[in-house]
Amino acid sequence: MTAAELKSRVEQLASASVEEAVPKQANPELADRLVQLVQKGASTQREGSKLPRFKPGDRVVVRNRHPSGHTRCPRYARGAHGIIERVHGTFIFPDTNAHGGGEQPEAVYSVQFDSRKLWGPDYPGPDSVYLDLWESYLEAA
Repeated sequence: MTAAELKSRVEQLASASVEEAVPKQANPELADRLVQLVQKGASTQREGSKLPRFKPGDRVVVRNRHPSGHTRCPRYARGAHGIIERVHGTFIFPDTNAHGGGEQPEAVYSVQFDSRKLWGPDYPGPDSVYLDLWESYLEAA
C-alpha cells in the first residue's frame, strides 16, 4: 500500500458513516469474540500437564541452541548461567506455536543473570538481568 492509497482510505473512512465504514461480518459471534480479544487481550497461560522441572534457587544454564526460525531465547543469553528467581506458570511455547507445531505449553521461569556474565568482566556494575525463559531453553547447571 502506498502513502497515497493509505491517505485516500483514511479520508474515505473519515467521511463515511459507521455503517458504511465498517465492513459487514457474516458471523456476529466471531466478530464479538474479536472485539473482546482486541479490547481485553488474551492470555497465553495454560494448565500444565506436568510439574515445573526447576524451582526458585535452582542453578541453570541456557542451552546454546541455534534453531532456524522463531525463538524467544535471546542469543546473548545462550550458554549463560543463572538462578531461577520465580516460576510464572505454564504458557504456550511460542517456538512451536509460530511454526504450526501447536501450543505445547511449558513452564516459564524468571531467571536472574549476573550482568558481568552476560556483558563481560568490563561491565561497570554489579547489576542483574532477569529474563523470562521457557523450560526447554534451560538445563540444570
